[in-house]
Amino acid sequence: MSTERRAARSSGRYSRYVEQILFTNHEIAAMLRKERVNQILDGDWDLSDPWNEMADEVEDSVRCLGGVKEGCTGSKLGEALTDLFGADQEDAAEIMERIDESWKTKGTHKRVGEFAFDHDEFQIALTLAITGKSLMARNDRQSNPNRGDAWVDDKRADFKAMKSRRADGLNDHLKKADVDQQVEFAVVDLRPGGMDEKGARDGLRMFRNSTSRGNIQRVIVFGRGYAIEYDL
Repeated sequence: MSTERRAARSSGRYSRYVEQILFTNHEIAAMLRKERVNQILDGDWDLSDPWNEMADEVEDSVRCLGGVKEGCTGSKLGEALTDLFGADQEDAAEIMERIDESWKTKGTHKRVGEFAFDHDEFQIALTLAITGKSLMARNDRQSNPNRGDAWVDDKRADFKAMKSRRADGLNDHLKKADVDQQVEFAVVDLRPGGMDEKGARDGLRMFRNSTSRGNIQRVIVFGRGYAIEYDL
């Protein structure tokens, strides 16, 4: 029986420190970071910080900081980041030092491009890393109580990018993260769907008033021009 399977069937939970020893690899992490740095420098990712909104200071010609999906090319995004933030290889490498994607099943070997986070998960991880949080990807294909997409600092976290603008949809996702994933931390990116801040606060209020919750201790949601960090 593999180490990973024993972890999945354990009645207790490993700490981040123990999982880091069992399932991650410094060399693989460094290799993957270099690839991600190149992606960042190519303008593939949104590097805006929703906690430090700069929309009023940004000229209309560089408002593509919302990302390629909002109508800007990757080259324009890269130019805007360079002009506004002075983004270079050193900056990108510093951000990526806070993200470890090297989780692998025992007896397997990660190859170039085998990232632990999918596209939406990495965008969330990158946004959190920009604000100073430390992240380690996890294998979320495990049984309870060992689920979760990542460690964010010292808490197991579930990541979700929502395309819906419905407040009750946010509430439903948080319930699933709480009951099904049994994580302590939920992070929801509302930028893809464009939910406004009022809708986000309504969804959080629904979840806070729910009688079924019990695992989640903290929720972060961020949208276009706002971020909410909520302790329960």
